[in-house]
Amino acid sequence: MHFSAPSQAQAARSFGVILEGTTDLRDRGISWSGGKSALQLDATLPITPDLAIDVKAATLHGSQRHGGSDFGLAISPNHQIYLSGWRLAYGVTGHVFIGEGGLNFVELDGSATRSIGPLQVAAGASFAPSQKAIGGSNLYLHADAVIGIPGSPFTIYGGAGHTLGSNDDTPRARRLRPDGDYTDWYVGAEHVSGPGAIGLRYSDTAIGVVPDPSEYLDKHTGAKLVGYARVFF
Repeated sequence: MHFSAPSQAQAARSFGVILEGTTDLRDRGISWSGGKSALQLDATLPITPDLAIDVKAATLHGSQRHGGSDFGLAISPNHQIYLSGWRLAYGVTGHVFIGEGGLNFVELDGSATRSIGPLQVAAGASFAPSQKAIGGSNLYLHADAVIGIPGSPFTIYGGAGHTLGSNDDTPRARRLRPDGDYTDWYVGAEHVSGPGAIGLRYSDTAIGVVPDPSEYLDKHTGAKLVGYARVFF
């Protein structure tokens, strides 16, 4: 699950917890909470300065995309190195959907991030080898940027991605690619004050008209303006 605004790169991983409420939990341009508001807890558990386990837990409100699951969990052991000013990170993410057997899946993740003054740019990929839970394989390529406005509490961010993969012609292939391969994009703005932040994010996709909702398929794949609030611990 990749739901938060990009964060500034850190020289070393440190313990942290973020609680976020959002009007719609969206990943790669499509809703994971059936278009409903949701809560997400995001925690970083450092093991060494460059090795950590990221854990995300989110309410899904009986998401049709995930077999009616009410609760999702993503566990991501990951390692980072630094090379010529770039932060290179790689790891694996296990997506677990509570109460819905057979829908869990695994992705391999990699990214490269660089900071240039107040600007941070990143590019990355997440690859899910062919699995029954997602009806084939899935590859997500993305590029992102975030900039803090000097002298202000505002951050502006945006990015785009492309999802592609194989399809075994089962309904589960619609989970991550409702209408086949597609492109998504987003822009957002965030205001940070003390231990909290509020923001707005607009996202859209190139997904065409989705057929009537059915197993693993819902209609929440198009343009959406989402509001959110975070508290940092």
